[in-house]
Amino acid sequence: KDSGKLAQVVPFEVENLVPMPLDDLAIGSLILPPGQMENGIPREQKGSDVLVTAAPKDKVAEHLRFLAQADVEPSAINVDAMALYSVTQFLRNEHSGVPNDLAIIDVGASKTTLCLIHEGRPVVLRTILWGGNQLTHALAIREACSFADAERRKRTMGVGQVDAWLEPLLRELRVTIQAYEGAERGRFTHCWVSGGGAKLREVGGFVARQLGLYPVGPRQGFGPDS
Repeated sequence: KDSGKLAQVVPFEVENLVPMPLDDLAIGSLILPPGQMENGIPREQKGSDVLVTAAPKDKVAEHLRFLAQADVEPSAINVDAMALYSVTQFLRNEHSGVPNDLAIIDVGASKTTLCLIHEGRPVVLRTILWGGNQLTHALAIREACSFADAERRKRTMGVGQVDAWLEPLLRELRVTIQAYEGAERGRFTHCWVSGGGAKLREVGGFVARQLGLYPVGPRQGFGPDS
């Protein structure tokens, strides 16, 4: 529970697990909360589980320079999937009914970020190189129009008009979720589709059905502003 001691110990613990010299990496760590049982009571555990993240320092510096150009000075730097997890922690602190077993699927323009939360803790973080741009590109080919025109058309469509093009993403999501559940660690119950891709009409319910999960909504704390 000593954050200073943790910062000293973690780099030596992960030195043999990362493919780069420690001097070239920015390393962060987070003590995970204990897993929660179905009734919300934390499980008893003797030690602590620590999630460690690492990124090349030059990449972090590149992002910081980009932010500085916009006169933005960040108070914290985090991995994108962990930012998604932070949303669930915030909502939980607001006394919302956030599910303990949740798949967060953040669909961006060039990639989809997946954060699997089991018993209230992040257990799998994954980036899938598929985003809304692929959908727009396929639509531009079908409609024989420019990328910009296809993007405008896409924003007026429902998921039923483009569902076949979502299959590559759905396939990767199924593989990842089933791989975790197949190790008998438990099952996920809900999913939340976020990001720009979530603006496609009815996409949340569609993805949930395809994955055999329930979509979250205002009842679980995920209102339109979340």
